[in-house]
Amino acid sequence: MTATMASWPSALLYLGLFALGVVRGLGYYAVGLVATTRAAPDGRVAAAQARVQRFGARSVLFTYPVYGLAAATQVANGAARIRLPRFMAVLSLASACWAGVQTLVGVAVWQTLFGG
Repeated sequence: MTATMASWPSALLYLGLFALGVVRGLGYYAVGLVATTRAAPDGRVAAAQARVQRFGARSVLFTYPVYGLAAATQVANGAARIRLPRFMAVLSLASACWAGVQTLVGVAVWQTLFGG
């Protein structure tokens, strides 16, 4: 008998997805930090940094559900040098919401499709 993720306790799935969201977000943030230290800022980079700084870490919360835009926003937060504690606070909230939705929807879909 093969164990699938749907047979795991929901709390374990939630914690795993939450950790995945936070680690992924920190990775994107780090990419933004490193990329801007190695690239000479041109007009487009400076404009993007100014836009992200205007909205700050809140931009992560509002773009998190949009695939692709979430990653770009997290990279931009690193590039704009948004303070890490503030970024982590918003990232944790967004990851918690995302993990909750993914857990609920994932378990519901699995039970609907496979009756488990």
